[in-house]
Amino acid sequence: MDPSIVAAAQSGDSAGVEKVCRALYAPMYHAAFGILTNHADAEDAVQQGLINAVRNLANFDGRSSLTTWGHRIAINAALDLRRRQAARPTASIELQTTQPAESDATEAIAARELVRDALRQLPDEHAEVIVLRELLGYDYADIAAQLNVPVGTVRSRLSRARENLTSVLKSLLDEDSNPLDGTMPASHASNPPL
Repeated sequence: MDPSIVAAAQSGDSAGVEKVCRALYAPMYHAAFGILTNHADAEDAVQQGLINAVRNLANFDGRSSLTTWGHRIAINAALDLRRRQAARPTASIELQTTQPAESDATEAIAARELVRDALRQLPDEHAEVIVLRELLGYDYADIAAQLNVPVGTVRSRLSRARENLTSVLKSLLDEDSNPLDGTMPASHASNPPL
């Protein structure tokens, strides 16, 4: 983004603020969805993230790109929302439904839903590093800078996160018998695809 637009937004220019928000929306949504794996929750996190970005725009110093800065804000907002949701008791009603496999697309959707369910079960620091590396494509040095930890810590955290994700996926596969055979529990069927 043009630095003059960011500077205008930082000085309170409403047109500049709007342009910055428009530029941040898609990257922030992508990051939030990676953590929350739910469209409505990701929208909520982005709205809070944009509010936080506007409030803290004066602190943006340009050391990182605006997108990287937005990713960090969105991930923090998503993790906050996830923690609040975990603290609230929720009632869950699942209807057992099966759907015949109609195509490879159905299997792909089932696989994505399975990964989403697994991501929801990971601890925050594991979900965060998986999203930064695997979904957003940051290299180890960028992740280390965003998390303010050494690169070695990123590597070990990512290794543990991948092991944890694999373990959760295996348990979900055992629990659901085989969601890739064309049958999906209602919890998988109710969420829209990526």
